[in-house]
This record gives sequence, structure tokens and C-alpha cells, in this order.
Amino acid sequence: MSSTSVTFLKGVKGKRALQLKELGVETLDDLVRLIPRYYEDRTNIVGAGNLTEGACVTIRCRIMRVSFRQIDRKRSALNLIVEDNTGRASITFYNQRWSRDKYEKGAEAMFFGRVTRGYRGLELINPEVLILSGSRTSALDGDDVYGGDDPVPSELEADEFSGIYPVYPLTKGLSQKMLRKFISEALRLLPDFKETLPPEILSNTGLSGRNEAMRGIHRPESLEDAERFRRRIAFDELLETRLMLLMMRQSYTGSGAGIRFRHSDLTFMLEKALPFELTDSQQAVWRDILSDMTSSRPMNRLVTGDVGSGKTVLAMLAMLTAAGNDYQSAFMAPTEVLAEQHYNNIAPLFGSLGVSCALLTGAVSGKSRESILAKIADGTVKCVIGTHALIQSGVVWNRLGLAVTDEQHRFGVRQRGSFMHSAENACVPDVMVMTATPIPRTLGMILYGDLDISRLETLPSGRLPIITYLDDGRRRERIYKWAANIAREGQQIYIVHAAIGDDQDETGAGDGNGFGQDDDNGLLTAVENFSDAGEKYFQGIATSLLHGRMSDKEKNDVMRRFAAGEISVLFSTTVIEVGVDVANATLMIVENAERFGLAQLHQLRGRVGRGKLQSYCVLMSSRRINPDPPDDDLISRRLITLRDCLSGEKIAEEDLRLRGPGDFFGVNQHGLPEFHAANLYTDGDLLELSESAAQHVIAAKSGPAKDYSDYVRAKLPELTIL
Repeated sequence: MSSTSVTFLKGVKGKRALQLKELGVETLDDLVRLIPRYYEDRTNIVGAGNLTEGACVTIRCRIMRVSFRQIDRKRSALNLIVEDNTGRASITFYNQRWSRDKYEKGAEAMFFGRVTRGYRGLELINPEVLILSGSRTSALDGDDVYGGDDPVPSELEADEFSGIYPVYPLTKGLSQKMLRKFISEALRLLPDFKETLPPEILSNTGLSGRNEAMRGIHRPESLEDAERFRRRIAFDELLETRLMLLMMRQSYTGSGAGIRFRHSDLTFMLEKALPFELTDSQQAVWRDILSDMTSSRPMNRLVTGDVGSGKTVLAMLAMLTAAGNDYQSAFMAPTEVLAEQHYNNIAPLFGSLGVSCALLTGAVSGKSRESILAKIADGTVKCVIGTHALIQSGVVWNRLGLAVTDEQHRFGVRQRGSFMHSAENACVPDVMVMTATPIPRTLGMILYGDLDISRLETLPSGRLPIITYLDDGRRRERIYKWAANIAREGQQIYIVHAAIGDDQDETGAGDGNGFGQDDDNGLLTAVENFSDAGEKYFQGIATSLLHGRMSDKEKNDVMRRFAAGEISVLFSTTVIEVGVDVANATLMIVENAERFGLAQLHQLRGRVGRGKLQSYCVLMSSRRINPDPPDDDLISRRLITLRDCLSGEKIAEEDLRLRGPGDFFGVNQHGLPEFHAANLYTDGDLLELSESAAQHVIAAKSGPAKDYSDYVRAKLPELTIL
């Protein structure tokens, strides 16, 4: 029954089924696994005359007056004056002309919302509504008609409205009431959920049973119960993910012996040739890498550090160690332009040390490609730098000893696993993966559980900290004139946008939470701004446009010209997030910064500040930034955090705390389950429990723990090669 399509439910056909599919819901099982994002505690029922500013309240009262005002062609205001035995209150619905006939004088209704101070005093703005009596009885919320065909609500529904109310992720066209109704019906149809945890783990953790948790999380009687059920589901997510990664690690390290590399004089020669000394942090991470490479265990290490912290130099030292032992290295970058830049920086240095290099990307074809493939196959070339072309069919390595992937989250676990299985000899190549995306330590334990992690904590000396400003658009003209002056002085500027433009079917921003993406109000697109601002502020200055709907050839050409200094101002979407190293780029303007995640903004900011000149980042928001934001003003808190902090790790921790569960990078990790219930910021104790439980399960040879191991392993074929 769990695999039954949601179209089996009454009211889920055609358009409604497509809306649910946008939420990842296609079966009844998918539907009940849709965990509430949070709960509204509507048990705080107060009198209409006893409102407190800022409080979320439920009131039950009579409608005494209904008035409607059309402000202009698009805007309207519907005002209700309501009353109970404590006094009167004002309720205003903005831009809901369609609902004005739903209210009538004398009807009884319940309202839930946050108390704000308006020009009428304390009032509720666009609250959710349950009309209890009257000839036009219906249930409404601030966005949708819940259903005008429903019968008169019962006292039971009134109790539910004023109880613990689950709030689910939505998509356009779906309301909370619809989703609650569909989930309730699915729970009624589905049999009890079978317990999956081994009895000893369930007993040791003291967690709820699976059936109780899966059902109770949608119908909790209290916030305490809701949290108890969430923790059980969160533990399942953490344990399954940890087990998957342990199994992957077994498949990597168990597929052959590692290479015991010897120290190579080439690394000392490179350090002498560099125009700078390694930082203490770089030296510490290099010791980690060298310890791995000189052991008999295959290296499987993640090196994380902010943009410009010196990860590439460490990769070069590792590649020279491999070359000095007569092994080949593969260095995989996420884009052709970045691969070319790495090649242009590395090849001359390696060539001076007698180590041959080659560049292999999708753009290399014909006889050039055939020649490079032949040199890889016969071992003539020791270092190959490229893109995904390095792991495509036709590439046969003679003696691959080391694989390095840059910006590894762009590749995922499948790609890094493919290198571990690519060697023709009995030895497993060492793997080193690098990312500038800030990763909280707790998240690293889960996403990179198959990797050892080293962190570069400091930037090279001489780098000036990037100065970050916030603006709500009031100083846009001043900022753009400043940008034009900087460009005329010979410096370069990025102007980043959340959407492309035209039909806007592709956005540049994305953090998986939909912050600021509920409408297009205030959205400034790349195409629009390139046309308008380019003409108004940047006349006589070389500008260009870059976005994801351009062909790879067009994108690569623009980035090459920008890197060469031929373009001074680049209007783009986040395709530049993993870009090239342009030391002359000193200013980044991010339009609609409220639509981006913290980690993504930090990564974007890292595109400037690569040279010796002072660099700046301006975060433009279409929404007012509260200088002292409350807990639920996530946009203000995110942007203020970025303005005041340069540490990638601290930013990542705050981003994780604000974001809660979900896919941290906004992209699926090629098979790893998303976290719907687990919160890696608050669930530290569950992480520890899942780690010890995973070790118990992985070691089991029989019994319930072995059965659970097989249950998890059955989910692995789509994830990696075992």
C-alpha cells in the first residue's frame, strides 16, 4: 500500500498530483514522510481586547463590521472589526479582494496570526481563519480558500484549529489544509509502520517506536510530543546515512591495497620555487596528506578551506609526490575554464621540475584528444588536469596513483568513488577532495563520513579582509556610480542576480528553503539589469552577461575574457560561484541577496579579494533589513551574519542553525538521503548515538542488527559501485 500512487486519494488528480510531485510526493509513503517544517502552537487563546504586540495568538469572536477599500489597481485592504467579551480588535487582509464576500456581520470565527502594530493600533494582518457560523461558512487562511464546499465546521475542527498545528512545505496551489487532509487520509489507509531498528538499539536510545513516531509527528498533542517523534525520525535519517557512508568506505578501502608512497625531493623543490612560504595551517594539512600517502591505507581525505586559503598548492605537493614515485595523478575541476586556469598555473611549474602535464576537457577533441589519451595509457604524462572528461569512457590510466577533485560537492560521492575503482592494477589510488564551501563540523561528519577531513584555518599573508555592506536599494545609484568609477580605474566587478530574466524559468539562487522566492516582487534579473544598468552607468565600459541558459562555449568564452581583463563588469547569475581566480576583481554586488543562502553568499563573496587591492561586497536586498532582527526574521539575520563575519566555518554553523534540516548544498548528493527531520545544529546527541549504533550494525554478523544492515545496504546500488 505504501507504494500506491497519491492519485488513489480523493481530490488528488491531474494538477493536484503535479503539485504534490513538486514536493517530491508521488506515493502514499512519500506523503506521510513529508515532515512538518515546524508547528504553530495555537493553544494561546486570548481575548480580542488583550492582544500583545509580537505574540502569535488565537482569538474566537464575532464579526461586527466588514469594510473593503481598493487602494489602487493592484492593492486592496479588507478590514474586519471583531469582538468578544474582552473587547474589540482589528483584522486586516491585504490584496484579498476575492475573500470579501466570505465574511458577514454577526458570524462567529476563529483567527490565528501574529499581533502587529498598524495605524489602527494592535491588529492581526492576513491571519488564518476558521469561520464557525454564518450563511457563508468556510475556512480561510491568509493565502488560500481552504474549501468553500466544506460543511459547517464542528467543535472538533475548532479544537484542532486552536491546537498544535503542523506547517508543511508547500508549492503554489497547495494550502496547509489540503495537505493535512491528504496526509490524514494516507495515514488512515496505510498499515502500521514496521519497526526497522534492532531491539538493542531502540532500547539503548530510548527513542519512540517507528509507527508511533510516523503517525504522531503529524498529529502531536503537544510540542513535547512533536519533538519526541521528530527525534526518532531524525535518528533514522542520521543512522542510515552514516551506515551508507561506512559501507561506501569499506567498498573503497576493501577493493585493494593502498600505495605506500615515499617522500619525494620534488616537493622540496616546489616549495623552494614558490614565491611565498606555506602558512602554518597549510603545513599542518600537508602533514596529514603526507601521512596518508606514505601509509599502506588508501588516502580518502577532504581538504576544506575558504576561497584563496591555498588548497591548490597542497594538491600540487601531493601530485608531485605521486610523480616522484612514478605514478600518475588526475586533477578534476568542475568547469573547463577553471581546469584551464589550473593547467596554466601548474604545467609551467611542473615542467620546470621535469613532470609532464596534459589538459583533458570536453573541448579537447580529434587528434589532440587521441594523443593525450595515448600518453595517459602509456604513462608518458604524469599529471592530467581536466573536467568530468577524466572519468569518461576511453580514458585508460597506466598507473594512476592519486585523484584530486576540486569543489567536490559538484561531483558527489559517485564521482569520487569512480576514481577508487578506476585503477587497472591491484592498488587503490589515493583520493583527495577539496572544497571552498564552508562546512560545519557536524555536517562534515555526515556528508563526508567516508572521508578524513582537514581544514585550512587561515588565509595566506597579505590578503586584505573583504569589506561587506548591506543596502535595501536606497543607495543603488550611488553604489553603481562607485562601481563605474572602480571599473574606469581598471578594476573588475561582478554583479550577481538571483534569476536570469525573460521567462525566468531558471533561477541563479537556491538554498532549498525558498526564502524570498514566494513571488517576483522586487526581483531584479540579470537580463534586465544588464540592459538597464549597463546603459545608465557603464557607458564606454566593457560589460558582458553570463547565465546558465547560455551554451557551454558561450559561458567559457565570457569567463576567459573576464579572466583576461577584456571585460570590466560581469552581470551574471551564480554560474560564477565556482569561477576562476581573477585577482583584479575587487567589487561584488549581489542583487536580491535575500534570496540566497548564507553559505552560497560566502562562496560568491570569495570571488573577490584574491589580490593585493582592497575588495568589497555589497549585498542589495529588496526587503528592509532589521538591524536587531527577531528570531523569525531569517533574512535579516543571514545578511547581518555575512556582513559581520568572514570565517567560513562560523558562517556555515550559523547557516545550518538558521536553515535546519535539508540538503545543505541545495543539490542532491547523488543518492544520499536528504534530512527532513534531522537538524545537524541541534541534534549533536543524536549524531553521537547514530555513530555508536552504526559501528554496532556494521560489525554484526547475524541477528536483527545484520538484518538492519542488509535493509540499509539494499538502498546503496544507486549510490555507488560495491
